[in-house]
This record gives sequence, structure tokens and C-alpha cells, in this order.
Amino acid sequence: MRAASRRRVRAVLAFGVLVGTLVPAYFFLLADTAPFAWDFRAYHHAATLARDGRPFVGVSPAVGGGEWVYPPVTVVAFYAYTLVSWSAAYLAHAAVSVIAGLACAALVIAGLRDRDVRLTRTDAALVAAFFTLSTYPVVVLGQGQLGLFVLLALLTVHRALAAGRERTAGGVLALASAFKLFPLFLLVWFARRRAWRAIAWCVGATAALWTAGVAAFGWPLHAEYVRFIVFERSRVHDLAAGMSPNVSALTLQRPLAALFPDAHPLAYTALACLLLLPALAALYTRVETQQNRAVAYLGTLVVMLLVSPASNVHHVLYAYVPLVALLYTVRDPVVRACFLTGTALVLAPVQPAMVADVLGALGAPASLTISVVAASRAVLSVGSLALYGLLVILAGCVVHAARAAPVEEPATTPDDRRVAEQD
Repeated sequence: MRAASRRRVRAVLAFGVLVGTLVPAYFFLLADTAPFAWDFRAYHHAATLARDGRPFVGVSPAVGGGEWVYPPVTVVAFYAYTLVSWSAAYLAHAAVSVIAGLACAALVIAGLRDRDVRLTRTDAALVAAFFTLSTYPVVVLGQGQLGLFVLLALLTVHRALAAGRERTAGGVLALASAFKLFPLFLLVWFARRRAWRAIAWCVGATAALWTAGVAAFGWPLHAEYVRFIVFERSRVHDLAAGMSPNVSALTLQRPLAALFPDAHPLAYTALACLLLLPALAALYTRVETQQNRAVAYLGTLVVMLLVSPASNVHHVLYAYVPLVALLYTVRDPVVRACFLTGTALVLAPVQPAMVADVLGALGAPASLTISVVAASRAVLSVGSLALYGLLVILAGCVVHAARAAPVEEPATTPDDRRVAEQD
């Protein structure tokens, strides 16, 4: 990698860490409300209710706007937290989340060095900071969410599938999808890789988890969960009615709703698929090399986030792998420019309300504030900067596939094959 290219990668990673420090500063110093640990308080509250045999799906605690949105069986994972206060449990949860983020960084660094990518201490430190202190790890940590654990699980899935360990890949994907349903979209990638055992293991493990949930909590609670997810959490009807630019929705259905306000709400999902799946098909024509597979997998993650009507900007975290590694390994200047530009955009979760608060704190003239906020509202009503950034990244993936020459390369290394035989 050229020195100039390395400096650009470092600049983007450092920008992410900088924004990560500004996010809590904004919420604690300027915002009307700081949603600190709201989601974790919802987890703790739901686990307490479940332990006492009371309904907990979609229930919010007395403080905060969080609510339980996961399949009922997963509440068992939070039972241990009910042994202490929510604040003590939150500190433990945050500490383990940081460890998960550092584990992701360590695996990415090790993977790059295995590919003979020279990383200095500065690079390693920036990667570690990016996985723990950049925009979306900070958001996840601040709200006490599960994002870093899901990211570590998806990284494990990616590595296991690359090594031919299909049972591990399928089982871990089922576990991740037990909390966040939309990672099941990665079964499309499994099918492209012809990882039929991984698909079978994922489907079987998912069915087992749901069966266990029904046995433990009953069918009525699961029926309520399905109703809650489909008619409330999916936000399809909110999109059709017009969503505030201050809502952190990420989905491609947001600009589609702005362009076609009179369409049926379900048409947005279908149209998003029609627009994005051809791009994914183009990526899947080039999976001969490790680099091509990484780009195709990144494209799969991007499409997953853009198709889901319930995705939020902090779910960009799930694309950190393999995006960070690709920033160091992609050589095509156009593709690299797309990845760097897209990454910089997704790291800036700007909303019109934030712009107004910051300009007000800086003492900007009222006329300037009104003009800038109006301009930001016009742009962000159609889509968030994270949405635009993901589209730029997806464009880079498509350019890579279009320019990649078909080259045969073994799917795994000899060491990987030996591990696969033991799995």
C-alpha cells in the first residue's frame, strides 16, 4: 500500500474515532434528551418481568424509550443481570462489549497480517480504536445494546465459512439471528457459496431456539411478538406516512417512500429488493479469490441493511467486517475511493436537530441557522448520510466485481482445510 493511500485509510479511521467522541458530547451537553442505557434498561426490565412470569414483549421500563424487541427465548440470556441493579449490570455489560470489540479488532488485524499486509503500531491502534471508540461502537455502548456481540458473531460466521467449517457458521448465524432477525439474510450468501450444511445447521438451530421459546413462554407470547414486529417494529406504515429526518432509519425504503408517497407500504420492500438484488447478483459472479469473496460478502451485508425496513444507522456496525480490512487491501483506486468516501459518510449520523443544536450553541445568526437546517432537512428527509454512504460502498463493490478478472484460487488454505475436517 502506498503511503498516501495508507494516510487516507488512517484519516477515515481517525475520523470515526473523532465522531465517536463527539456523539456522547452532543447528547450530554446539547441534546434535550440523552438516551443513556435506555435499551439496556429495557433488557433488564424485560428479564425481570420474564423471571416473574409476566409479559415482556414490547414493554418499556419506567425510564427511557427502550422496549423488548427480541424473540422471547433470548430473554434468558439476561437473567443473570437481574441479580444486581440495572446500573451495575450495565457496567458489566459495557465492559464485556468492549472486550468483544477488541476481539473483533484483534481478529481483523491478525487476518491482515496473515495476508502479508504490513500494519504499523499506528494502524493497529487505529483499528482497535475504530472497533471500540468510533461512532457506532460508542452508540451501542451508550445505549447498552448487543451490537458488538452480534458483530463478533458475524465475524465468526465469516471466518468459519471461509475455512469450510459449515456447522460452526450455520450455528453461530442462528445464534446471532436469535437476537437480530435480519442476519438471516446471510443465508443468501451461504447459498452462493453452496454451503448447504451451514444452511441446514442454521435453519435447524433457529427452529430449535424457537421451539424452546414456545415451550418456555407459550405460544400466545410468541404470537404477540410476531404481531409486534410486523405491525409496529417494522415501521413500514411509518415510512409510508412520511418519517422525520430526525429518526435514525437506515433502510432504502425511506427514499422510496419519499419518491412514491402514494404506493402501498409493502411495495417499498418489494421495490428495494428489485433495485438491490441485481447489484448483489453482479457481485456473486466474482467469488474466485479471497478478495472477491470479501467484497461480495460486504455487498451482502450492505444489501441486508438497506432491504430491512427496521434497520437503524447504528446497524452499520455490522459492516465493519470486512469493510475495515478491505480499506487496507483494495488496490483499485476507484473502488478504494468509494470505500473511503462511503465509510466517511456512514460515520456521520447527522440529523437536522443536531445541526440546529450545534449552530445554536455556537451562537450562529438565526438566518444562517434557519437556512442550514432547512438544507439539511431537505437532504436528510430522503435518506440519512449513512444510507448514502452505504450506497457509495455498494457502488464500489459493483465496480470491483466489474473490473475483477476471473482467477482460480483455492477456497481455503491447507490449515483451514484441516480445521474443517475436524469440525
